[in-house]
Amino acid sequence: MSETAKKPWWSFLPLEGRLKMLFSSPRPDLVGVDLSDRSVRVVHVVRRGSKVARIQSGERMLSNLELKPPERRAALRGALRDLVRELGLRGRHAAAAVSGNEVVIRRMTLPEMSRADLLDALTLECRKHVNFPIEDSEIRYEVLGRSDRAGNPELLLSVCVAHRRRLDEVREAVEEAGLRPSLLTTRPVALRALVRATDAVPSGEVVAYLDMGGTNTHITVLKG
Repeated sequence: MSETAKKPWWSFLPLEGRLKMLFSSPRPDLVGVDLSDRSVRVVHVVRRGSKVARIQSGERMLSNLELKPPERRAALRGALRDLVRELGLRGRHAAAAVSGNEVVIRRMTLPEMSRADLLDALTLECRKHVNFPIEDSEIRYEVLGRSDRAGNPELLLSVCVAHRRRLDEVREAVEEAGLRPSLLTTRPVALRALVRATDAVPSGEVVAYLDMGGTNTHITVLKG
């Protein structure tokens, strides 16, 4: 893996603090990138002070769905470059969403332990949930809470595992389009972070968000 790929430019979890940092920083705007198997979506959010002043967006769908994976990735990269050029977004900071079969999100419960021991434990536990080598993966986690079972303290975790190849593909596509990758996350985590950062869901209220795509439908249930 290249030195560029090793840079900690992305993070899965936690995200609320990073979103707040991005929107409260001197940078007045941020570009969101969504690369799926069939389309590319770009959303440019312009901020004035603490409020969103303007939003512009664009989308490109692949016209040929019979492309082989390498050709499909090349077509998606080309579509992203075209969108960035047309919207005049070159050089902007970007946050990208990653998804697919090489990205797995799970809630787990493990005995309470130190951070160093926890990562080793997650490496062993996550082997059961992925169909690719864990040695070629990145693991990120967030401690959601703590519990006590029969006098034994436990950690409640949200864990994401992704193949480095998929992460590199997204990073390279964003960079080749002329954007500056600042954050990489998953769609459910990004949605939860956005809802929390904007106080869109009242405390205690449960809301379901429905995302209907060309081949898959995702339901994300959040509690304020």
